[in-house]
Amino acid sequence: MYFLIASVLIFLFSFSYGYLVSRNKIFPFSTLKDLFGTKTGSYIMIEKAKKKSWYKKMNIEEANKVIIINKYNNGYYIFNNRTYTDNSNNIELNGKTLIQIARHRSDDLKIMLREGVFIYRVLCDANNNEQYIDWLDAGYTVEINGLSCVHKKVIKKYFTNGVLSVKAGGPISADPIFVDKGKSNNVVVYIEK
Repeated sequence: MYFLIASVLIFLFSFSYGYLVSRNKIFPFSTLKDLFGTKTGSYIMIEKAKKKSWYKKMNIEEANKVIIINKYNNGYYIFNNRTYTDNSNNIELNGKTLIQIARHRSDDLKIMLREGVFIYRVLCDANNNEQYIDWLDAGYTVEINGLSCVHKKVIKKYFTNGVLSVKAGGPISADPIFVDKGKSNNVVVYIEK
C-alpha cells in the first residue's frame, strides 16, 4: 500500500515539476517517448536542424537581437522574446526609451551616446547585482513578473557622451534597460563583437 502511495506521489511531483519548469510539457513525456514511442517527423526534423550551422546561427541572432522602442508605455513587452510586461501600473517609465533585449541574453551591448543621459536598469534580487554598486536608486519600483525572476527595483546612472559597454545582467535573467525621455535619437545600440 505504501509503495502505491509513494509511486503516485512521485508521479504527481514529476508531473508538477515538469509542468512548471518546462512550460506545459509533462516532465517524463520526452523520456517515455524516447524509450517506448516513435519520434514524430517534426521531432526528427528539429533534431536534425539543431545540428546545422544555419540553425545555430539563427539562435545566436535571436539572442542578440536588439529593438529600440521609443516612448515606452505600460503594456509593452519588456523583452523581445517574451510577453512579460510591467504589472505595477507605475507610470514612471512611460515615455522613456526601452532597449528591448532577449530575456536570457548574456552578451554585452555597446551603446554609443551622442549626449549625456540617465540609463535605468530594473533589477531582480535573484541576479548578481554587484555591477550596479555605484548606481542610484530611482525612487520607485515596478513589477515585471517572470518564472525565474521578478524585476522590481529601478536604479539609474548618468553617462556622458561616448561609447559605453553595458552588461546584459544575469545570471538568471537579463536586466531591462531604459533611457531618459526624449533621448532616443541620441542613442545608438550595436552588438559587441
